[in-house]
This record gives sequence, C-alpha cells and structure tokens, in this order.
Amino acid sequence: MYELNHNHGSLNYDYLDKIIEVIDRSVAEHPRTFALRFDLHLPKIQQNAIYGQDAIAGRTDAAVISRFIDSLKAHIRADIARRSRNARVHPCTMRYVWVREFNPSSVIIKKWHYHVLILLNKDTYAYPGNYRSNDNLASMIVNAWASALGLNLKAGESLTHLPENPYCYLNSGDPIRFQENRRQLIYRVSYMAKLATKSTEDGYRSFGCSQR
Repeated sequence: MYELNHNHGSLNYDYLDKIIEVIDRSVAEHPRTFALRFDLHLPKIQQNAIYGQDAIAGRTDAAVISRFIDSLKAHIRADIARRSRNARVHPCTMRYVWVREFNPSSVIIKKWHYHVLILLNKDTYAYPGNYRSNDNLASMIVNAWASALGLNLKAGESLTHLPENPYCYLNSGDPIRFQENRRQLIYRVSYMAKLATKSTEDGYRSFGCSQR
C-alpha cells in the first residue's frame, strides 16, 4: 500500500488510478523508467495599448497542451534519430499525465497552469539537463511549450518550471528499492489528483494522460 498527499484536500481517485496505471505501464515496457515532473504556465494577460482591451499573449486555447505533448514527442523522436547515427540508442516510449489548475491566490483572474509528469526509458534519458543547452530534455520541453503557445524560446523558458527534486528512477530489477521509489513517486504525484484548483466550467479539460 502507498501513502497519499492529502495536504491540499480531497483527491479525485479516478485521476489517481489513471496516474498509477500510466506509471505501471511505463515500467512494464521500460523496466528502468525515468520520471520527470515539471510545470507549464500560461502567458499573462496583456493590455492592448491600441484598443485598450485585454489580449492573451500566445495561443492558449484548449488544444495547447495537446500541441505541447505532440511537439515534445516529435523532439524526442528527432533527438533519438540524430543520436542513432553515431551510437546505439535504446527505444523510448514517452508516457505522460497532465492536470490543468489555477492559482487560487489570484482574486482578479484565474492564472492557469499545467502540472505535467512524463515517463521515459532511463536507458535513453536519465537527466533533464538545463534549459540553456540545445541537446537535452529540458531544452526540448521549453521548445515544445514555446511552439505550442506560438511564442519565442525566451518566453517558453520563462513559462516552464522544474520544481525541486523534479525526477526519480524506477528500476523493477531491484524489487526492494523499486517498491520504495514507486511509493515515493505515487505520494508526490498524488498531489496532481487533488480536487481543489481544478475547473471545467470554461469547457477545458482538467486532466489528460497516455492511453497506452
């Protein structure tokens, strides 16, 4: 059994079950799995100086998170193809979970953002790297988010955040450590299943994940 994070209120157990399913499917395909958590923020509303109206910077429609996922997968495929020219690269299926939430501290307008979990083959990707390099996972995430929003890379970097201790490893070949690391990961990402700060009143989905 595993401990859950109830520090932010009740959880949506349908979401939680799906999160755990995605984690376990990743380990079933990739016995050494790399799990990475990060946040994607939407641009702030900017005042239109000509018309005196508020205008959203970037493409922030409901499909923005799908564009991000598709773009990140494309970046990973291209990176693997490039690296494969010079050395053997392990196959890698990217699985993901995302939730859409708002910042409750903003009383004027809901500041929407996404919490994202991706799972990859650790033999292919073992570290996120940093945003300022062009050949690592962190830079691919920034590029994909900027592309999804239709903004430049500088804006994409400012709207992407890696939290403290953003990644962990799951190795099913080491059963004792695997169970402990899985338990810790489930505790941490159970935060994503909290009911608070989610809303579908505007027609946007609040949860999405890999289906296979």
